[in-house]
Amino acid sequence: MHFIGNHYKTSNTSSTDRIMTAKLKVIVVGPQQAGKTLISNIITDMTENAYSQYEPTEGVRILEIETPVSLNTMQNSNVDIELWDCGGSQRYQPCWPVIQLDTQGIIFVCNPQSSDQLPELELLYDYFVTQNNMNDYNCVVFINQKSELDQISSMLPHRFDGVMRKTINAASNPNGVKSEFLNFIETLLSDLKH
Repeated sequence: MHFIGNHYKTSNTSSTDRIMTAKLKVIVVGPQQAGKTLISNIITDMTENAYSQYEPTEGVRILEIETPVSLNTMQNSNVDIELWDCGGSQRYQPCWPVIQLDTQGIIFVCNPQSSDQLPELELLYDYFVTQNNMNDYNCVVFINQKSELDQISSMLPHRFDGVMRKTINAASNPNGVKSEFLNFIETLLSDLKH
């Protein structure tokens, strides 16, 4: 089985600006065809093949990005992020303990056009959040809205009530994806500092 795929690193800062660097591991999980890889590619500026034909992720892809943060307590600081783009097939469930290890943030991705994803989202939440004592504030749900007609309001299971929800459209608004991701990272860093 191919577990660890490609390992990439991109940088959004120059090394001369660096004063302090924080490190985070963030996993991107969700059912198949929710848009996890597209979102991960947008976040890490790997957009040359971002909009190609759908191919399921085999196991996990580890991407790295270095980006500035603008927290009051971390002025002139960068954060190194390992972004784990996890395949949505349940055949990778035996790999979940390795994926979960040292995780500090979780991005759940769902497609509001597919109500059959709800049981899978619940399974992912139960393992990655409940069983591993992860706090809801270390999580965000990216609702990958592909059309303005998508029904969003009540689609998520109740166990997600305490989790931030961000409606995005990865295909038509990549800057919105990046902005919501950076907002999540800043929230995550400020919560981890306490």
